[in-house]
Amino acid sequence: MSKSLRPNVRESFGLRTSSSFSLLPVQTGRSTGLPGQIQDKFTAPEPSLRTIAGTTSVSLLFFVGIGGAIGGRTRRKSTNERGLPDNSALLALAKTYLETQLRLYGSVELSRLLPRADKQTAACLVDEFRNAFLDLDWRPSSPLETSLSLTPVAAVYLRYSCDKSNPRSLDQQLRNCLEKAAQLGHWVPWDLVFADAAVSGTSAARRGYQMAKAAIEVESGRIGLVLIDEIGRAARDAIETLKLGRLMDNCGSRLVGCTDGFDSSHAHSKMMLSMFAMVHEHFVDQLRGKVRRGTDDAFRIGKNIRPPSFGYKLVPCLDAEGCPIVDTKGRVDVQKVVDDEHVEWVIKAFEMYVDGRKSPSKIAAFFNDHEVGGRKTWDGPNVTQLLTRRTYIGEEVEGMTRNCFDSESGKRTTIKVPESEWKRRDVPHLRIISDEMFEAAQARRRQCRDAHDTKLKNAPARTAVYSNLLIRPVCSCGTRLVIGRTGEHKSLFCPSARDHKHKCQMGGYKSVRIIESCILDHVRSSLTPACEQEVLERANKFLADEINKPVKDTKPLERTIKELKKKVALYLDKFEENPSEAAISRVNDYEQSLKEREAELRDIKSRQLSTPVPLDAEAVSKALDQIRQLLNSDKEDAAPVIEKLVGQVVVSQTTNAAKKRVWTAKFLINLVPVVAELTAKSQCLNAPTWEYLHLSDWTLLTDAIVPLETVPPYVQIAPELLRLHTSGASIESLAALFKKSTSVIRTILKFAQTGEKPQWEPKGKKRDRRKKGREKEGDKVECKYLQFGELIAERRELGETFREIRGFISNEYGVKMSHPTAVRAYDHVRPAAAIAAAASGRMPSRNSKNVLRPEQYDEIRRLLCLQPRVKYADIAAQVGCSAATVSSEKRRMTAETKDEAKRADK
Repeated sequence: MSKSLRPNVRESFGLRTSSSFSLLPVQTGRSTGLPGQIQDKFTAPEPSLRTIAGTTSVSLLFFVGIGGAIGGRTRRKSTNERGLPDNSALLALAKTYLETQLRLYGSVELSRLLPRADKQTAACLVDEFRNAFLDLDWRPSSPLETSLSLTPVAAVYLRYSCDKSNPRSLDQQLRNCLEKAAQLGHWVPWDLVFADAAVSGTSAARRGYQMAKAAIEVESGRIGLVLIDEIGRAARDAIETLKLGRLMDNCGSRLVGCTDGFDSSHAHSKMMLSMFAMVHEHFVDQLRGKVRRGTDDAFRIGKNIRPPSFGYKLVPCLDAEGCPIVDTKGRVDVQKVVDDEHVEWVIKAFEMYVDGRKSPSKIAAFFNDHEVGGRKTWDGPNVTQLLTRRTYIGEEVEGMTRNCFDSESGKRTTIKVPESEWKRRDVPHLRIISDEMFEAAQARRRQCRDAHDTKLKNAPARTAVYSNLLIRPVCSCGTRLVIGRTGEHKSLFCPSARDHKHKCQMGGYKSVRIIESCILDHVRSSLTPACEQEVLERANKFLADEINKPVKDTKPLERTIKELKKKVALYLDKFEENPSEAAISRVNDYEQSLKEREAELRDIKSRQLSTPVPLDAEAVSKALDQIRQLLNSDKEDAAPVIEKLVGQVVVSQTTNAAKKRVWTAKFLINLVPVVAELTAKSQCLNAPTWEYLHLSDWTLLTDAIVPLETVPPYVQIAPELLRLHTSGASIESLAALFKKSTSVIRTILKFAQTGEKPQWEPKGKKRDRRKKGREKEGDKVECKYLQFGELIAERRELGETFREIRGFISNEYGVKMSHPTAVRAYDHVRPAAAIAAAASGRMPSRNSKNVLRPEQYDEIRRLLCLQPRVKYADIAAQVGCSAATVSSEKRRMTAETKDEAKRADK
């Protein structure tokens, strides 16, 4: 060997150096730098360790296929890491490379290219290999022209098929390839060593394999030799193997197998390559068939062939003496049993899906919140798979799907197998779910699938399957409104309005919250006692008319059915003699007519047999109460029933005088089908009557036109608040009645009297009620009326006045309290008196202590009647009481006078 082979790169790794020459290093795209701790030891910025073997312009690509797994898999690898050997395998590979190269070239001048075979050097090689493998932007680069342009240099690629193979296969095949390279007079650089771990050779989508082919193409015309341990290590697919051979021919490279003797330079190499390709693919096919045969046999004899699914666990099989049973290979036999810890969650999933009408995504979120099975990775597909698992009903199924594998892309396509080809076995000891619950879940899955099928006619509404919307309205143009914005402020819009399809002019979005609240509020307001009375009267009148109807003669209908049956039989005989499309069409028409007449006959007979019981007021009231409760329930429960209650909601848009778009909803309220369904579920005594009304097509339709606009709460209560205050109700009693503060009541009264819109304090900017002396910022100060409400009520019931109670609180607790605050505290705890007073217009009686005698009250009333303009203080001085007592008695007299006037008017 020439002395010019000694590069100056060895100085960077602490090796012996010779200053007699210098050599430019090979530039490769694989080197991405060393970790920080190694860079401290190897301080030279260039070249990298992988350039030790990359110092020539002619490269040899070295394929090594391995069948052994290196190390155990501790976690599932990501997509980018698929095929990357683990750290122990890479470290052993680097040591094998260094030791073998030193052994092969230790006595020649080329040995000066190699560093010492120590741990630091091997770790550096491992880091560079890993960085290049994970770098998705890696591109091979051509070596620079140097004085060693005639020296052939080599590289290595590694692969093994599965994690159960021989863990030493990497080192063994690498050693074979290095020895073969030395025999053929080539040098193996580390920067062209490629590897794939635990990846099947049937797929060409292998990271290391694709890197190797990319290096061949970039180095086209320079790589003179490609070594593989044997053809099957490069590919187990015949087409891919032939493609590799064509690539080698196009690039002018020589393909050599180390152990199978293949050499592309021989005259019959193409024939040999085709034979090897067929043999290796046939080997895989046979292996796959044997595995399938063994799996089918194990399934047939009742063995467990898959990991236990959720709800089950594996336990050792025990013999008669209670000892584990061991098979011929020394493994303990196991059997699948029900896991009692997870059974309740399986049942919960089915109940939430069928009864609760929850979607798989919501069930997955519920499972993650409760860490079901000790995991937080549940998602919709996981729950869907759980809901379709037939093991829960005591039946195991195998072969429901098959995989179609694309060898070029590595993708697998799942294809459903016809149900007639499934393999089944009964496992009654594994049953968790009843057949009825399982069939109900599958029926709902089919319903969900049909609801999202745009090509299916008469498809169920989406609100009936996944109730993310209570009401799904339709635009006046006939297009169903769709969700335009999601999240907290979900809204709907018409998709036809943008392009003016069907002459639709509806613009903008409308909040889902506004649509649902306006329609439901209107429905709630329509369920009044007057509505109950109307339903009761009209329903009983209809039932009475039905009972008094004469019995319908069914003989003509029966004769028609008999004639239709004869015609069907006659045309079937003609069809057998002379088949034709006309005969088929005629038979279908007769059969359809026959079904309709038979259904009509059954309906008539069922009505004649059943005698509906008239409804009473209590039954109607209970039925409407069920609707009220349903309107306040969850969306999953309420959406299907609300759809029957209001039918199709048609939304239109107009422009008012202020040129503002006004949305309006039109619909019909039909109580009968909803009441029939609810009473049937609750098994009420009147359920047959409601069902009879529903089947008789008796309806109680109410037209509804509802503006879809939000009305502030203060605007809604303002008229009633003004009426009660005008009648004599005090501010305090109104505050107790509407559960608001006295300041809010005064503001709303001002709006009702003047029409001036109040300026409310924005949300999130409430006044800080925290005392100045607070040390902790996070302490929450409770309002005085909440803090002392119970105390004030108790002492008030003992006969103390509000003034005495306020003085007690000031002395005992050091808290000053005004008279309105004390009154509000009492009304908050004991609201009955204030609410009754607000409704009647009188002053509330807050358990006041009467210190005057009855004759004194009579004297106050007499003086007020005789002297209406006298001061209250003068009357108080004459009677011996306070002016406030006189004022209170005057208000009572005024309220009594108004009540007498109202009664007189009535």
